[in-house]
Amino acid sequence: MLVPPSSPPSVHRALVLGSMAAALSGVLAAGAVLATRPSAPALDPCRPSVDIATMTQHHRTVVARWALACSDLTHGRITQAQYDARSAAIDAAWTAPVAAPEPVMVWAATVRGFSSQYSEASWSAQRVLGAPDVYPQHGDLVNAWASRGADDADEWIEVGFAQATRASAIELYETFNPGAVSEIELVTASGNRITAYQGSPAASGPQANKLRVELACSDEPIVAVNVRLGSRRVVGWNEIDAIGLQRCP
Repeated sequence: MLVPPSSPPSVHRALVLGSMAAALSGVLAAGAVLATRPSAPALDPCRPSVDIATMTQHHRTVVARWALACSDLTHGRITQAQYDARSAAIDAAWTAPVAAPEPVMVWAATVRGFSSQYSEASWSAQRVLGAPDVYPQHGDLVNAWASRGADDADEWIEVGFAQATRASAIELYETFNPGAVSEIELVTASGNRITAYQGSPAASGPQANKLRVELACSDEPIVAVNVRLGSRRVVGWNEIDAIGLQRCP
């Protein structure tokens, strides 16, 4: 009855109508046979001739719409013209683009190490875990990680993830004096370290910044991310709210 999503709507429509016409003819033929074979089962002209279990949810929904329209026509609830109008809309829906699912972000779950932290409570290294809870705000806010001193030394932090994941992007949220990130390194499940980003630290303005680094989907699952800051080149505390990986599709 139906054809793959890549087929033109006109082909789909022809096959749908052809299938229905053939099935309706089968019903008439079956009626003649019933005169001599009462036990012969009637054919259902609206039964899909393909296995809908192998289809996407979108195309299963389209098939269900066609089956309902077919049933309405077969039982006289709509006219042929009304069926044709519905069929045209169904054809369009069959090949309509389906919205891509939202990308899945995996947020840092553990702190594996750091150069320093402002305290064990406010602005601690633990504040970088989980989804952003400061961004898009900008300011010296306690829910982001900050180093012990503002400009004493270049700083670093390494975070781990609850599950190793192949990644297609990194997101890092800078919420106070952004622009200090000098390097981002991926740590794979086998212990390899891969440089994913290198930059020249420079103040980027008073607003919070989401630093996003696109990646070719990693060959190995990523277990950790190491972030280095050129803190001495961007005046003031350089605070980070969250670090996340976007899973490969």
